[in-house]
Amino acid sequence: MNSPLVLLLRSRYMAVKAVHEALFNAKTAVHANKLVEPEPFRIPFGIAKLALVTGGSMYIGGMAAKHAALFLEENEIFVPDEEDDD
Repeated sequence: MNSPLVLLLRSRYMAVKAVHEALFNAKTAVHANKLVEPEPFRIPFGIAKLALVTGGSMYIGGMAAKHAALFLEENEIFVPDEEDDD
């Protein structure tokens, strides 16, 4: 029932699985041999901070553009024509 190919593949799978477990479960051995670098530094709440800064910047920029457009229109520096609505 077990052909030589199945036995070969099973033995290779078991060998790879054993090496994988040895490398990734024993973190001290991995770091001592420099096979895998330690986990990189992560910034806590990185996505939330990014969304907050991006959203805040877009809001402030929109408000500045709105007030600049009102200033230009009040001082008649730039007044859009009624015919340019196309």
